[in-house]
Amino acid sequence: MFHLLYDETANELVLKATVGLNPEAVDRVRMGSGQGLVGTVMATRQPICEGHASDNPRFRYFPETDELSYESFLAVPIQKGVVKIGVLVVQHTLADYFETSDVMALKATGAQLAAVLENARLLMDLQRMCSIPEKPICNLGFIKGKHAAGGFALARMRIWGKSHGLLVAETDTNDGGSMADFLRAVKQTGEQLNVLQQRCAQQLPESAALIFAAHFMMLKDPKFIDRMQAQIENGDPATRAVREVARHYLALFADSPHPYIREKVSDIEDLAGRLLTNLVPSSPDDSGDSSGRVVVAQALYPSELLKLAAESVAGIVLANGGVTSHVAIIARSLKIPMVVVQCPELMHLPETTPVLVDGEVGNVYVDPSPDIIARFKARNRTGEQVVAQKAPAHAGIVYTTDGTRVDLLANSNLLGELPLAREMGAEGIGLYRTEFPFLIRPSFPSETEQYLIYRRVVESMDEKPVVFRTLDIGGEKTLAYTDTTREPNPDLGLRSIRFTLAYRDIFEQQVRAILRAAAGSESVGIMFPLISSVDEFLRASQVVRDCLDRLEAEGHDSFFAGHRHPPAEHRSPVHACHIPAHRRSEHRCLP
Repeated sequence: MFHLLYDETANELVLKATVGLNPEAVDRVRMGSGQGLVGTVMATRQPICEGHASDNPRFRYFPETDELSYESFLAVPIQKGVVKIGVLVVQHTLADYFETSDVMALKATGAQLAAVLENARLLMDLQRMCSIPEKPICNLGFIKGKHAAGGFALARMRIWGKSHGLLVAETDTNDGGSMADFLRAVKQTGEQLNVLQQRCAQQLPESAALIFAAHFMMLKDPKFIDRMQAQIENGDPATRAVREVARHYLALFADSPHPYIREKVSDIEDLAGRLLTNLVPSSPDDSGDSSGRVVVAQALYPSELLKLAAESVAGIVLANGGVTSHVAIIARSLKIPMVVVQCPELMHLPETTPVLVDGEVGNVYVDPSPDIIARFKARNRTGEQVVAQKAPAHAGIVYTTDGTRVDLLANSNLLGELPLAREMGAEGIGLYRTEFPFLIRPSFPSETEQYLIYRRVVESMDEKPVVFRTLDIGGEKTLAYTDTTREPNPDLGLRSIRFTLAYRDIFEQQVRAILRAAAGSESVGIMFPLISSVDEFLRASQVVRDCLDRLEAEGHDSFFAGHRHPPAEHRSPVHACHIPAHRRSEHRCLP
């Protein structure tokens, strides 16, 4: 067995690990995408299984590998969505050795490897250093902005980037810290990250413990921690060693050709900043996180917002005048007050400055007077009394005054919102938006990761109707690990159903996950977003039928498990959802 990783800059596959080949061939054997059987797997993104590999005209032998003559050949691509990672290969001296079950098993292994290798690639590439320009400090008072998420917060500021990113970039003349201090800081940082990870998983199960994955990997990476220790052993103070190694890795991330790796610049800043804060805390209560603070930032990625949620941030002010819709959705779902203002000068105020965030209206008060604080606290008390007096929603069947039955269904983005839907008496989920797991990960979530989320949605609704909307990205909902933002008009370009039809493997993984999650349920539907023609709907419906056929052939429980010949109306291309027979007259399928 061996695997080759894809070098995007050279458009080549490079041998990186092997069992059975000459270990000296590692990093020496290279082949272009499309060359040989392995290169063909990479180019086509499809498995190849050959019973007599040497008879294939694409067969290629590499003498430096010292490999034994073999007949059977099996290789599968390793990829995450549209991102190519490499190829996994197994061989055998016997002819016709591999079967269909071996192909499925190796594909499953490749899918698991993809998640590991994707994070490993975060630790590659090197070029330049990041520089952060200084700006004059301004004294501010009342700032009119736009509300992104409602709520109220009053707390000291924390500048997002100043505490971590700029902490790494600045030169401290008071550098210090011994090896013992460094090891203590590493241990303390790991413990803090564990607590944050658990908090994040409780608040947002969809995060699947991935938010701090890169942090943990770097803490355990010898090239990262050991390099710092080596500098300390050579006489450098611990704080200087952390800064210099962090800057080196910042260059790796910043100049990587992979967009999802460039996004992780904040991870290296965050980790190094936490180490520095634990080495030399600036004040007794400075734990290096944003607990109970109002965070002021130029911009935030969804993953950064989740980190702040895990730290129990009080509120957020975005100072660059813009916010993407999914960041606002996450903030509202997590009940974090967020205001957007056009005022970059906020980024240069002292972190001891108290700030009041009025997320209901969209205003920010810097160093508010006691009178302003008292007025807002009185308003909040009144609001709490009104909420406390509200009668609970009536759960059950809903009718209009003339006796017409109405289905009260909820729209949802997160698993954490489902208990509220049940509490409010919703008879099901009319629209479950599936974008969130795609937005918070550094690459496309696997079929298994999606299945676990969708299954919890179905189970939580106790046989009530659930309609899943397939991936709806594009426009302002962009993914950092795709190149859709390069389009001249992303709002009308490759987005929503057009994106998933263009990348059918991504679409199939999601559809398979939904169908598997719907096993045993009688009330699960699929909605396709932004359908602009009958042809698009028919193509999307065909994907669903193809996935059903393959799931049944593989022996999976799926949407029509137990129905060898489901009614034609259930398999019709013009139906996107399934409703129990006794209620079909009360529903319409959602295109």
